[in-house]
Amino acid sequence: MSKRALYLFLPCLIILALISTSAFAAQYLIPADGIEGFEYDYPVGTEIAQEPDPNFDGWAILGSNATRSASLEYNSLRKNHYIKVYSELGMRGDGVTKGSTVLSRDLNISGVAMIEFDVCFWDGVGTITLKSTAPTNWNAGHTAVSIGREDRNIVAAHGSGTVTLVENSSNLKWYSFKLVVNTDTRKYSVQVYDGSKLISEAVDLDFGISSGVQASGIRNINVFLPDQAVDKTVYIDNVKAYIPQVASISVYQAGNGLQIPKQDSTQLKLTARAYNEQNMIIPGSSFKWALKEQYPGLEIEAIVDEADSAWLKADPSAQPGVIIVTATAGGVTTEQEIQLTATDLNIEISGSDSILIPFTDPKTETFAVTVNRSDGTIVADESVTWQLYDEDNLFPLSHPGLTVDSAAGTLTIEPSTQPVNASVRAVLNSDPIITQAKKVVIHPMRYDLGTGAAEAGYIKITPDAVYSDATGFGIDPSTPVQAAVIDADSPVEGDYLYSPNGFFRFQQKLDPGNYRVKLTFNDPDSNYLTIGVENVPTQRFRSNDKYDNLIVKGNVNRSGSSELVFDVALVDGILDIDFIGEKRGEVQYKAFVNSIEITKLEQEQPGSTPTVHLIGDSTVQSYAANDVMAGWGQKIGKFLGSGYTVNNRAIGGRSTASFYREARLESVLLSIKPGDIVLIQLGHNDGTYNKEERYTSNADYEMLLSEYYIKGVKQRGAVPVIVTPVPMHGFTSTATLGSYAASARKVAETTGTLMIDAHNLALAHYNSLPGTQQEKQAVLDTYYVLNKKGGSDYTHFTKPGAEKMAEIIYGELVRLEVVK
Repeated sequence: MSKRALYLFLPCLIILALISTSAFAAQYLIPADGIEGFEYDYPVGTEIAQEPDPNFDGWAILGSNATRSASLEYNSLRKNHYIKVYSELGMRGDGVTKGSTVLSRDLNISGVAMIEFDVCFWDGVGTITLKSTAPTNWNAGHTAVSIGREDRNIVAAHGSGTVTLVENSSNLKWYSFKLVVNTDTRKYSVQVYDGSKLISEAVDLDFGISSGVQASGIRNINVFLPDQAVDKTVYIDNVKAYIPQVASISVYQAGNGLQIPKQDSTQLKLTARAYNEQNMIIPGSSFKWALKEQYPGLEIEAIVDEADSAWLKADPSAQPGVIIVTATAGGVTTEQEIQLTATDLNIEISGSDSILIPFTDPKTETFAVTVNRSDGTIVADESVTWQLYDEDNLFPLSHPGLTVDSAAGTLTIEPSTQPVNASVRAVLNSDPIITQAKKVVIHPMRYDLGTGAAEAGYIKITPDAVYSDATGFGIDPSTPVQAAVIDADSPVEGDYLYSPNGFFRFQQKLDPGNYRVKLTFNDPDSNYLTIGVENVPTQRFRSNDKYDNLIVKGNVNRSGSSELVFDVALVDGILDIDFIGEKRGEVQYKAFVNSIEITKLEQEQPGSTPTVHLIGDSTVQSYAANDVMAGWGQKIGKFLGSGYTVNNRAIGGRSTASFYREARLESVLLSIKPGDIVLIQLGHNDGTYNKEERYTSNADYEMLLSEYYIKGVKQRGAVPVIVTPVPMHGFTSTATLGSYAASARKVAETTGTLMIDAHNLALAHYNSLPGTQQEKQAVLDTYYVLNKKGGSDYTHFTKPGAEKMAEIIYGELVRLEVVK
C-alpha cells in the first residue's frame, strides 16, 4: 500500500456535509444518548437485552449461542465502565449445533464517517465488524470492515485477505482503534493506539463486500465471538461514530519546486489533504485550487478524476521566485509557497525499477544520475542528494528494512522488508528545486495474474507486464496473453491470464539456487493443462528443428480450483515456467494460471560425511545382486570406504539431454550439500540418432555439460568431476563414443573442471594386461557381458569388469586429491 493511499481512498466524494452541515457534523451517530463510553448508573452486571435496548443506546445481544450475554462491568484501573461480551458454551439450545455471540448496534452510514472504539481481546478471540446495508447476512462477503484476533495477531480485513496491525498482541491490554470509512469507494483506513501512542496504521484497505452484494452503506457495528467459542470473553468500550469536520489542510508537492522551461511548459503536481480535529485524514475531500494573485506565465488546474490534486503549470514567461497557491475545503483555506527556478539543468536517473526482496543477505542497488542542460550538454561537476519518497513522490518514505545512502545513491533492501512501491528522488545540490524521481517496486515473488482486484502482498501481473532485464519478471514477450475475469473483487482466484493458442511462459530473474513454486488455478471451465520448467531445446538429428527438453512438473485436468507445488533447481539465472494447454481432437485448450508464488529453499548444510553423487547411464547404474550385469557405480563404495556416502542416480538408456529432461539432474542438484562430489559420466546414448528422445549432438552435449551440469554443481558448493564415457568391449575406441569422450575432455578444459579420462585409462589398462593378445582377450571377455537375451551386448560390465572400472576411477579420485 502506498503512502499516498494513507491520505486518500478514492476521490470524487462530494463532501458537502463537511462544508455546510456543521451542526450535524458535531452530532455523534454513536452515542446518540450523549453517554460517553458506557458510563451508565446501572449496577455492575446489568445485562443488555436480546433486542435493541433503549437503556444501552440501542445495543442488543444477538446470535444463536444459547449461553450468550453482554453485561455492564467496571474497570478499577481504568476507572470506567465497559461492556463484557461472553460466550459460555458456543452452542445453540440443542447443545449440538454450533452458535455465535454478537453484540450489535444499528449504525447507518453513507459516505464518510469516523468510528472509534476500545477493545480488549481478553481470551485471544473476537472480531469487531461493520456489516453492509444489504439484507442481513453474517457471511464474510457481507462484511465491510473486520478487525480481530488471529494467531496472536490483531488483523484487519483487506478484501478477501487480511493485513496485520499488531503482532503478538496482548490479551490483557486495551487497544484503541480509529477508523475512517468511505462507503462510496468501499475503502477504509485504521489507526491503532496503545494508550495515547500510535503503534500501527493501515490504509487504502478494501471492504470485504463481495462484488455481487448490493450495498450502499453500513448498517451496523458488531462485537462477534465465533461459533463454539467456549468460555470466551471480549471487552468493548468508548464506541463513537461521527461525521468528520475539516480542521486543517496541508498541501504537498511532487518535488521541491517548479522549473521554468526554456520553451513549451513544465508542470508540478500538488496534492492536498484535509484533517479533522484529531489530525486524522478525511478521505474523499474535494478542493478548490487557486493562485493567491496573478503571476505571469503560471496557471493552476485541477486534475480530472483526482479531486485532491492539481497541476501547477509554467511557461517561459514565468519569473523565478516564490509564489503562493491556495487550497480550500470544508470552509478552511490553506496557503502553500512554491519556489520557481530558471536553472537550465535537468537530472536523469538510471537503475533498476524492480527489485526482488532478498532471501538471506541484504541486497543493494545503486542508482546513478546524469546532469545535463536543455541542449543535451552533460555537466560533469554537479552532485545530488538521494532521498526516499512514496510511489507518487509526494511524501518522505520511512519503510522498515529499506534505506538509501544520501550521497552514493545505494538502496539497501533487508530480507525482513515488506513489499512497497517507492520513489528514489535525486535533488540537485547546486539548486535543490531541481529534482527527479524514479519509481521502484520492492517486491516478493508473489504474483496475482489478471486484471481484477490485486491480492494484498502480491504484485499484479496484467497482459502488458512483459519480462525485461529491468523489471526482472513478467510474461515472455514472445508469448502474449489475454485476461479473463471470473469475479473482479476476488483476488487470485477471481481472474487469470491465459493464451487461447495453448502456450505462454512466465519468467523470473533469480540468483542460481533451489526454489519452491506454488501455482494456483481456478476456472469454471474444464481444462487440460501441462506445466513445465526450464526448457533447454536441443538439435534434432540432421534437422534444423529443435527437440524440447521441458521438465514437466504436473498437470491440471479439471474444472474449478486446484494448486500445484514443486521444487526447481535453477542454474541459468532466469526461471522459465511454461503453461501448455493440451489439444484433444479438434479442441485446443487454453494455457492459464491465476497466481504464482516463488520462495527460496533453505541452503543444504554440509553433512558429517561427504556424499558422492553419480550421474550416468547403464554402465554406471546399480543392478540387482543376482543380475549378470553391474555398473561401476555400485562398486565404487567398496573403494571409498565408510568416509563417504554414495548416491547413485545413474540409470540406463539416458543421454545428457534425457537425463536433464526427466529432472534427474535437477534431483541431484536439489539434494547436493556443500563439499559433496558429483561424478558425471554421459555419452553412451547421446549418439543414438534413431531415438530422438535420446539423441544429443556433440555441440549440445558440450553445452548441457558446461552450462547446466557443471555450473549447477559448482553453484551449490559441490565438486564436479567429468568422467569420460567408459569404452565398449575392445582394445580401441569406437568412432562415435570416442567423439563424446573428446567432447567431455573439451568441456573439462574450457570450464576448468576436474576430469577422469575413464575412456582412455580403461583402454590403456586393457592393452597393458599381461600375456599374449589371446590371453588379454580372455581377461577382457570377463569384464563385459558379451551376450544377453535378445542378442549380443559388448557394452555393459560384468561384476568383475564393474569393479575394475571402479578401481580405476577411484585411483584417479585419489590422484586428483578429490578423496583421501
